[in-house]
Amino acid sequence: AAATPADALAEARRRLASIPSGRMPTEAEARQVLAAYGVRGPREVLVTGAGEAARAAKSLGYPVVLKGVVADLVHKTEAGLVRVGVRSEAEARAAAADLIERARQARAGPFIGILVQEMVAPVAELLVGGRLDADFGPIIVVGGGGILVEVYKDVAIRLAPVTEAVALEMLEETRASALLRGFRRRPAGDVPEAARTVAAVSRFIADFAGEIAEVEINPLAVLPEGRGVSALDCLIVPRGREL
Repeated sequence: AAATPADALAEARRRLASIPSGRMPTEAEARQVLAAYGVRGPREVLVTGAGEAARAAKSLGYPVVLKGVVADLVHKTEAGLVRVGVRSEAEARAAAADLIERARQARAGPFIGILVQEMVAPVAELLVGGRLDADFGPIIVVGGGGILVEVYKDVAIRLAPVTEAVALEMLEETRASALLRGFRRRPAGDVPEAARTVAAVSRFIADFAGEIAEVEINPLAVLPEGRGVSALDCLIVPRGREL
């Protein structure tokens, strides 16, 4: 696999270093680190109040997703901290107020803010994960994303880093490949961009194996051909903070 350009590596390292060391990186911080490697995510705004959330939603354009961000709380959906398909200013304001209240009651760290994100319509959702294996070192995992990933264990695994060509092979091994090719007259997905993202995440876990135990994008939304991909949720687990 091609080496990561020095400036991308340095920028990712700088962004990682700027995150307060007393807590895990938030979803948005993890996405900003991976953005240095060319990983693309949704347009988003982090706010702290319900009024600001409504303004942010309007500026992004409906529908939007609202997420309550709490320090060290990884599983936002299970904690009731995600609202999908918010379609008006009134709905955004009410959802944000409710999320702030729930976030304050969450049994985790302090409330950080409300993340307001654009909603996208993917052809397929993937899980792209890198982690440090005790025996093999850095590995990269790809499978069907979203909540079903735990059920099907439908994954392809390689030693990291991988080339885009190997990433394409990995995508072919998953059940999601049928969706990516355009299942039952649905549009085909942007497979080259998905493969580029898999290769980028594989380089990231290999480059940062000394500091990072795990990195995960779930889901990576694969948009129709030519429209790219979007990392809708991101997780970076520093070594020593293993879940």
